[in-house]
Amino acid sequence: MSDEKHTVLEIERARVEALLRHDVTALDHMMAEECVHIESNGTLRTKAQFLAAFAAQEFAFASFILDANEVRLYGDTAVVVGS
Repeated sequence: MSDEKHTVLEIERARVEALLRHDVTALDHMMAEECVHIESNGTLRTKAQFLAAFAAQEFAFASFILDANEVRLYGDTAVVVGS
């Protein structure tokens, strides 16, 4: 695994930990302003919408289990696909 992919997976691990700890501040620092979050039902939320709903505890994570995470690199962009 390349160093870049390893770094991306470490950031993803930190993101999951922030979700489980309900750490809105950490998520705010990790997420780019142009980030969009697509829910499993297809609903799209901007960063601001996602953080506002998370802060209001409209949803929470008791556990977060992925069987696999795959990192795809496209120039200076990384896409993490989890299943």
